Parts: sequence; structure tokens; C-alpha cells
Amino acid sequence: MSEKLLRLGEVCRMCGIGKSSVWAWSAEGMFPKPIHIGRRTTRWFEEEIEAWQAERTAERARRAAKNGKGVGHEPEQHPA
Repeated sequence: MSEKLLRLGEVCRMCGIGKSSVWAWSAEGMFPKPIHIGRRTTRWFEEEIEAWQAERTAERARRAAKNGKGVGHEPEQHPA
């Protein structure tokens, strides 16, 4: 199995989040940590990013099931 390494821009595009969110969430333990492959070079394992995305999807499905709703693309309803 080959372990593909992703650059920050690739991670951002893949997840639909900004660079500052990647760094902040990584520091807070809410996102996969990068590996350092040089003094100023960091990369993320594609497999870890995909696993993080799968967990977010599963979490969303669990919340929807708990609330008795399907997993559609409708926005969550918040009380006014």
C-alpha cells in the first residue's frame, strides 16, 4: 500500500476548509497532524485525511438518526 502525502493546499481543497482552520484544528487535536519532512516542509497522509472525512460523515449520520431525520443535504434547523 502506498502512502500518498498531501500538501496544505491539497488538504484544503479536499476538505473544503482554509489553511488557518487546518492549522488551528490540528493544534487542537480536531484534525490529523502533519508530518514534518524538512525544516519548512509539512505534509499530511492522504489516508488520515480520508479517515477524518469518513468520521465526520458517520458523525453526521449518527446525529441524523438520533434526531429521527435522514441524511440529506438539508440544513439543520435551529430554534428561533
